[in-house]
Amino acid sequence: MSLATGRDKLEPADRPTLYKQIRLDIERRILTGEWPPGHRIPFEHQLMARYGCSRMTVSKALSELAQGDLIERRRRAGTFVRRPKFLSAVLQIVDIRAEITILGRSYGYELISCSRRVANAADRARLRVRGSPRSTASLVAYTNTEEFLIGPPGWRAPG
Repeated sequence: MSLATGRDKLEPADRPTLYKQIRLDIERRILTGEWPPGHRIPFEHQLMARYGCSRMTVSKALSELAQGDLIERRRRAGTFVRRPKFLSAVLQIVDIRAEITILGRSYGYELISCSRRVANAADRARLRVRGSPRSTASLVAYTNTEEFLIGPPGWRAPG
């Protein structure tokens, strides 16, 4: 006796297209480690035979994987699982002047205060740092109509 109901079956419109099925299958093999970095993925004609589809369908699936940086396609060499990119510890700092200028507003800044003291426990908790930071600075960047406050989370301009 089968417990399957009509809701358990996928309607043709709910099923992923063939190229998406191929992409998902290859993606699963990569992410599970079945195909490790550097592994040569089968040639397009081999994938065509495996999935019973056209070269264009396989090529579309591989193109999406390449756009997602999971694979690397090399002309005349084959398609390979891409080695993962290393995460960078570099913090991107936005150019505030450029951002405000793009909005068509004028840019300026004013240093409100700058002081040096040993941070107390409340300061370190608010800044989410360990140790004893020794300098603090406050800055307000403004346009001709709005102020942009810059500082640690919860920071308010003095006064």
